Amino acid sequence: MGSEVPKVQFLKDTSKADVGEILPDTFLIFKEGYSFPESLKGVEYLEFKEFKGTYFNLHANKFIFFGLNKFMTPQNRCEMVFDFMQSMTRQTEKMSIDTLPFLGEPWRLWYHFDITNQDPLGMPHGYAVETEWKHWFLRESDSWRLSGSEIERRLTNRCRSDIESLTTKFSLEDIENNAVQEWYEEALDHVCEKHGTDKMILNTLLKLCNEKFSKSLSVNSYLTNERITLPNFGVYRFFVEENKRRQDIFNAIARIK
Repeated sequence: MGSEVPKVQFLKDTSKADVGEILPDTFLIFKEGYSFPESLKGVEYLEFKEFKGTYFNLHANKFIFFGLNKFMTPQNRCEMVFDFMQSMTRQTEKMSIDTLPFLGEPWRLWYHFDITNQDPLGMPHGYAVETEWKHWFLRESDSWRLSGSEIERRLTNRCRSDIESLTTKFSLEDIENNAVQEWYEEALDHVCEKHGTDKMILNTLLKLCNEKFSKSLSVNSYLTNERITLPNFGVYRFFVEENKRRQDIFNAIARIK
Protein backbone atom coordinates (compact mmCIF):
# COMPACT_ATOMS: atom_id res chain seq x y z
CA MET A 1 0.00 0.00 0.00
CA GLY A 2 2.96 2.30 0.33
CA SER A 3 2.28 5.38 2.44
CA GLU A 4 -1.41 5.61 1.57
CA VAL A 5 -3.66 5.33 4.62
CA PRO A 6 -6.52 2.87 4.00
CA LYS A 7 -10.00 4.30 4.43
CA VAL A 8 -11.27 1.16 6.20
CA GLN A 9 -9.39 -0.35 9.15
CA PHE A 10 -10.32 -3.34 11.33
CA LEU A 11 -8.21 -3.18 14.47
CA LYS A 12 -7.86 -5.00 17.81
CA ASP A 13 -7.16 -1.63 19.45
CA THR A 14 -8.98 1.14 17.62
CA SER A 15 -7.19 3.82 19.64
CA LYS A 16 -4.13 3.06 17.51
CA ALA A 17 -5.86 3.80 14.21
CA ASP A 18 -3.99 5.83 11.62
CA VAL A 19 -6.49 8.52 10.66
CA GLY A 20 -4.27 10.10 8.04
CA GLU A 21 -4.24 13.79 7.25
CA ILE A 22 -6.33 16.04 9.46
CA LEU A 23 -8.14 18.48 7.18
CA PRO A 24 -9.83 21.67 8.29
CA ASP A 25 -13.28 20.75 9.67
CA THR A 26 -12.49 17.11 10.43
CA PHE A 27 -15.04 15.34 12.63
CA LEU A 28 -14.44 12.10 14.51
CA ILE A 29 -17.78 10.35 15.12
CA PHE A 30 -17.66 7.54 17.66
CA LYS A 31 -19.92 4.99 19.30
CA GLU A 32 -19.79 4.66 23.07
CA GLY A 33 -17.49 1.80 24.05
CA TYR A 34 -14.99 2.33 21.23
CA SER A 35 -11.48 3.63 21.88
CA PHE A 36 -10.14 6.31 19.59
CA PRO A 37 -7.04 8.52 19.31
CA GLU A 38 -7.54 11.48 21.60
CA SER A 39 -6.21 15.01 21.35
CA LEU A 40 -5.78 14.96 17.59
CA LYS A 41 -5.09 18.57 16.73
CA GLY A 42 -7.87 20.12 14.68
CA VAL A 43 -10.40 17.29 15.17
CA GLU A 44 -13.85 17.74 16.68
CA TYR A 45 -15.18 14.69 18.56
CA LEU A 46 -18.90 13.85 18.45
CA GLU A 47 -20.58 10.84 20.04
CA PHE A 48 -22.93 9.28 17.47
CA LYS A 49 -26.09 10.27 19.38
CA GLU A 50 -24.95 13.90 19.29
CA PHE A 51 -23.98 13.60 15.62
CA LYS A 52 -27.52 12.40 14.76
CA GLY A 53 -28.89 15.66 16.11
CA THR A 54 -26.40 18.00 14.46
CA TYR A 55 -25.18 16.44 11.20
CA PHE A 56 -27.40 18.63 9.03
CA ASN A 57 -25.63 21.75 10.38
CA LEU A 58 -22.09 20.47 9.91
CA HIS A 59 -19.71 21.62 7.22
CA ALA A 60 -17.13 18.86 7.10
CA ASN A 61 -14.13 18.17 4.89
CA LYS A 62 -13.50 14.81 6.55
CA PHE A 63 -15.45 12.33 8.68
CA ILE A 64 -13.81 9.53 10.68
CA PHE A 65 -16.33 6.96 11.94
CA PHE A 66 -15.47 4.70 14.88
CA GLY A 67 -17.97 1.87 15.34
CA LEU A 68 -20.04 1.75 12.15
CA ASN A 69 -21.00 -1.85 12.94
CA LYS A 70 -23.02 -0.52 15.85
CA PHE A 71 -24.18 2.74 14.23
CA MET A 72 -25.98 1.09 11.39
CA THR A 73 -28.13 -2.02 11.56
CA PRO A 74 -30.68 -3.65 9.24
CA GLN A 75 -33.38 -2.18 11.50
CA ASN A 76 -32.29 1.48 11.40
CA ARG A 77 -30.57 1.77 8.01
CA CYS A 78 -33.36 3.90 6.51
CA GLU A 79 -32.83 6.74 8.97
CA MET A 80 -31.91 9.99 7.26
CA VAL A 81 -28.57 10.23 9.05
CA PHE A 82 -27.33 7.20 7.08
CA ASP A 83 -28.49 8.68 3.79
CA PHE A 84 -26.36 11.67 4.74
CA MET A 85 -23.39 9.46 5.67
CA GLN A 86 -23.63 7.54 2.39
CA SER A 87 -25.30 9.33 -0.51
CA MET A 88 -25.13 12.99 0.51
CA THR A 89 -21.40 13.07 1.29
CA ARG A 90 -19.92 11.32 -1.73
CA GLN A 91 -17.44 14.15 -2.23
CA THR A 92 -16.35 14.23 1.42
CA GLU A 93 -13.33 12.27 2.59
CA LYS A 94 -14.38 9.54 5.04
CA MET A 95 -12.85 6.70 7.04
CA SER A 96 -14.37 3.76 8.91
CA ILE A 97 -12.57 2.21 11.89
CA ASP A 98 -13.96 -0.86 13.66
CA THR A 99 -12.95 -3.94 15.63
CA LEU A 100 -14.69 -6.51 13.39
CA PRO A 101 -15.49 -6.66 9.68
CA PHE A 102 -19.19 -7.18 10.42
CA LEU A 103 -21.70 -8.07 13.10
CA GLY A 104 -24.40 -10.58 12.25
CA GLU A 105 -24.86 -11.30 8.55
CA PRO A 106 -21.70 -10.89 6.44
CA TRP A 107 -23.28 -8.62 3.82
CA ARG A 108 -23.05 -5.80 6.38
CA LEU A 109 -19.31 -5.68 5.58
CA TRP A 110 -20.31 -3.72 2.47
CA TYR A 111 -21.33 -0.66 4.51
CA HIS A 112 -17.75 0.11 5.56
CA PHE A 113 -16.75 0.44 1.91
CA ASP A 114 -19.83 2.17 0.59
CA ILE A 115 -19.72 4.77 3.35
CA THR A 116 -16.09 5.56 2.48
CA ASN A 117 -16.96 6.04 -1.20
CA GLN A 118 -15.21 2.91 -2.44
CA ASP A 119 -17.94 0.33 -3.01
CA PRO A 120 -16.16 -2.81 -4.33
CA LEU A 121 -19.37 -4.31 -5.71
CA GLY A 122 -20.84 -1.40 -7.64
CA MET A 123 -24.21 -2.03 -6.01
CA PRO A 124 -26.70 0.80 -5.43
CA HIS A 125 -27.79 0.12 -1.85
CA GLY A 126 -27.63 -2.28 1.07
CA TYR A 127 -30.86 -4.03 0.13
CA ALA A 128 -29.31 -5.22 -3.13
CA VAL A 129 -26.23 -6.53 -1.29
CA GLU A 130 -28.42 -8.26 1.31
CA THR A 131 -30.60 -9.87 -1.36
CA GLU A 132 -27.59 -11.24 -3.21
CA TRP A 133 -26.19 -12.63 0.04
CA LYS A 134 -29.54 -14.25 0.95
CA HIS A 135 -29.55 -16.17 -2.33
CA TRP A 136 -26.12 -17.49 -1.36
CA PHE A 137 -27.19 -18.24 2.22
CA LEU A 138 -30.18 -20.31 1.02
CA ARG A 139 -27.99 -22.11 -1.58
CA GLU A 140 -29.93 -20.56 -4.45
CA SER A 141 -26.63 -19.21 -5.79
CA ASP A 142 -23.21 -20.88 -5.93
CA SER A 143 -21.24 -17.72 -5.30
CA TRP A 144 -21.27 -14.31 -3.65
CA ARG A 145 -19.10 -11.34 -4.48
CA LEU A 146 -17.85 -10.94 -0.92
CA SER A 147 -17.23 -14.61 -0.18
CA GLY A 148 -13.93 -15.65 1.36
CA SER A 149 -12.47 -16.57 -2.02
CA GLU A 150 -13.35 -13.13 -3.43
CA ILE A 151 -12.36 -10.88 -0.53
CA GLU A 152 -8.67 -10.38 -1.18
CA ARG A 153 -9.18 -9.72 -4.88
CA ARG A 154 -11.86 -7.11 -4.24
CA LEU A 155 -10.69 -5.49 -1.00
CA THR A 156 -6.88 -5.48 -1.06
CA ASN A 157 -5.69 -1.85 -1.04
CA ARG A 158 -9.13 -0.76 0.18
CA CYS A 159 -8.61 -1.72 3.84
CA ARG A 160 -6.14 -3.04 6.38
CA SER A 161 -6.48 -5.24 9.44
CA ASP A 162 -4.53 -6.45 12.44
CA ILE A 163 -7.26 -8.75 13.78
CA GLU A 164 -6.28 -12.36 14.32
CA SER A 165 -7.56 -15.23 12.20
CA LEU A 166 -10.18 -17.48 13.77
CA THR A 167 -9.34 -21.13 14.47
CA THR A 168 -12.77 -22.66 15.14
CA LYS A 169 -13.04 -26.30 14.04
CA PHE A 170 -16.23 -28.27 13.38
CA SER A 171 -16.78 -32.02 13.19
CA LEU A 172 -19.89 -34.11 12.59
CA GLU A 173 -20.48 -37.54 14.12
CA ASP A 174 -22.87 -40.11 12.71
CA ILE A 175 -25.77 -41.14 14.92
CA GLU A 176 -26.61 -44.83 14.73
CA ASN A 177 -29.43 -44.78 17.29
CA ASN A 178 -32.67 -45.44 15.36
CA ALA A 179 -34.82 -43.66 17.92
CA VAL A 180 -32.74 -40.51 17.54
CA GLN A 181 -32.93 -40.75 13.75
CA GLU A 182 -36.71 -41.07 13.98
CA TRP A 183 -36.91 -38.09 16.34
CA TYR A 184 -35.02 -35.93 13.83
CA GLU A 185 -37.26 -36.95 10.92
CA GLU A 186 -40.37 -36.17 12.97
CA ALA A 187 -38.95 -32.81 14.05
CA LEU A 188 -38.15 -31.97 10.43
CA ASP A 189 -41.67 -32.86 9.30
CA HIS A 190 -43.16 -30.81 12.14
CA VAL A 191 -41.27 -27.59 11.37
CA CYS A 192 -41.88 -27.93 7.63
CA GLU A 193 -45.62 -28.15 8.28
CA LYS A 194 -45.60 -25.27 10.76
CA HIS A 195 -43.43 -22.75 8.91
CA GLY A 196 -43.60 -21.46 5.36
CA THR A 197 -40.11 -20.02 4.79
CA ASP A 198 -36.76 -21.74 4.54
CA LYS A 199 -35.21 -19.41 7.11
CA MET A 200 -37.88 -20.12 9.73
CA ILE A 201 -37.65 -23.86 9.09
CA LEU A 202 -33.87 -23.83 9.49
CA ASN A 203 -33.85 -21.67 12.61
CA THR A 204 -36.65 -23.58 14.34
CA LEU A 205 -35.14 -26.96 13.55
CA LEU A 206 -31.74 -25.76 14.80
CA LYS A 207 -33.32 -24.62 18.07
CA LEU A 208 -35.06 -27.98 18.56
CA CYS A 209 -31.87 -29.91 17.84
CA ASN A 210 -29.80 -27.75 20.16
CA GLU A 211 -32.29 -28.44 22.95
CA LYS A 212 -32.40 -32.17 22.18
CA PHE A 213 -28.63 -32.65 22.04
CA SER A 214 -27.59 -29.98 24.58
CA LYS A 215 -25.74 -27.95 21.95
CA SER A 216 -25.51 -24.20 21.43
CA LEU A 217 -24.66 -23.92 17.75
CA SER A 218 -25.57 -20.63 16.10
CA VAL A 219 -24.53 -18.77 12.96
CA ASN A 220 -21.91 -17.02 15.10
CA SER A 221 -20.23 -20.10 16.59
CA TYR A 222 -17.29 -19.54 14.22
CA LEU A 223 -16.20 -16.69 16.52
CA THR A 224 -15.48 -18.98 19.48
CA ASN A 225 -12.09 -20.45 18.44
CA GLU A 226 -13.30 -23.76 19.85
CA ARG A 227 -13.57 -27.33 18.55
CA ILE A 228 -17.27 -28.05 18.10
CA THR A 229 -18.66 -31.57 17.62
CA LEU A 230 -22.23 -32.10 16.45
CA PRO A 231 -24.58 -34.91 15.36
CA ASN A 232 -24.46 -35.47 11.62
CA PHE A 233 -27.93 -34.21 10.73
CA GLY A 234 -28.92 -32.02 7.80
CA VAL A 235 -29.62 -28.89 9.81
CA TYR A 236 -26.25 -29.11 11.54
CA ARG A 237 -24.49 -29.69 8.22
CA PHE A 238 -26.17 -26.55 6.86
CA PHE A 239 -25.19 -24.35 9.80
CA VAL A 240 -21.66 -25.74 9.98
CA GLU A 241 -21.21 -24.80 6.33
CA GLU A 242 -22.62 -21.33 7.04
CA ASN A 243 -20.21 -20.89 9.97
CA LYS A 244 -17.31 -21.95 7.77
CA ARG A 245 -18.36 -19.43 5.12
CA ARG A 246 -18.45 -16.62 7.69
CA GLN A 247 -15.14 -17.72 9.13
CA ASP A 248 -13.60 -17.73 5.64
CA ILE A 249 -14.79 -14.14 5.10
CA PHE A 250 -13.49 -13.04 8.50
CA ASN A 251 -10.11 -14.72 7.97
CA ALA A 252 -9.76 -13.31 4.46
CA ILE A 253 -10.14 -9.83 5.98
CA ALA A 254 -7.63 -10.73 8.73
CA ARG A 255 -5.03 -11.53 6.06
CA ILE A 256 -5.20 -8.05 4.52
CA LYS A 257 -2.44 -6.13 6.28
